[in-house]
Amino acid sequence: MPIIALVLGLLSFPFSCCLGGVWLGIPAAVVGYLAMRNISSDPERYEGGGMAIAGLLLGLAGFFVSFIFLMTRF
Repeated sequence: MPIIALVLGLLSFPFSCCLGGVWLGIPAAVVGYLAMRNISSDPERYEGGGMAIAGLLLGLAGFFVSFIFLMTRF
């Protein structure tokens, strides 16, 4: 799950111009949060806390970039 969050978060930036930040950023943030919750509940079983945090933050940033881009177009 942390890898999925990171990939979605990274992809949200190049596609911010066509609202990809909304469709990729929000799922990245949700999956990153769920991964962090799994890691904190059972750290011996789950790994990738840094990737989960990065995916969460990149997803939120991609969403806000896409939102700002959308607001400046109208």
